[in-house]
Amino acid sequence: MSADYPQHLDPWRAASDEWQLQGTIPVRQLKRLHDKLEMDALSSQHEVAFSADFSTDGDGRPVIHLCLDAQVPLCCQRTLRVYDQALSSESQVVVVESDTEAELVDEDFEPVLLNEKLLAVRDLVEEELLLAIPLVPMDPQSSELSDTAETSANEVQAAAPESSEPAENSGGDTRKAFADLAAMMAAQKRDQ
Repeated sequence: MSADYPQHLDPWRAASDEWQLQGTIPVRQLKRLHDKLEMDALSSQHEVAFSADFSTDGDGRPVIHLCLDAQVPLCCQRTLRVYDQALSSESQVVVVESDTEAELVDEDFEPVLLNEKLLAVRDLVEEELLLAIPLVPMDPQSSELSDTAETSANEVQAAAPESSEPAENSGGDTRKAFADLAAMMAAQKRDQ
């Protein structure tokens, strides 16, 4: 972890002095992320790089312009394979001391309720990273795999003999599940 910033700080002082902080935090130290990540694939290379620029808004509240970049291991929901997801986030955070004050914050800002006098920088970065993780992780390269699967399904469908009469069996109606799947995939691709 880069220690170019204090672990805890007074956001009002940082805002009035217009502090600019930057650093890195190993993803492994962000405990609230552990259940969202593929921890077996997590290495020391997985870090969050961040910068935080402090200022005040018109009401004298601390404003933090927070930027972060990270690579985190996730499980692709399309292929069930682990991949590194690039995450990037930029937000404007306003520090408030009550729920009432939070309701008054302009919609362009994210209110952060501070229960103590000091703000934990790591907690702020961790919260922002949690918000940046996709709800349904999908490896961008998995679309190539689905294109290959669609091509294979179309080839199988083309090679299958067409018959106007269903094959006889004890159940009567025979369904071609993979042919239906290929048709659904083709229709989905056309709609994109």
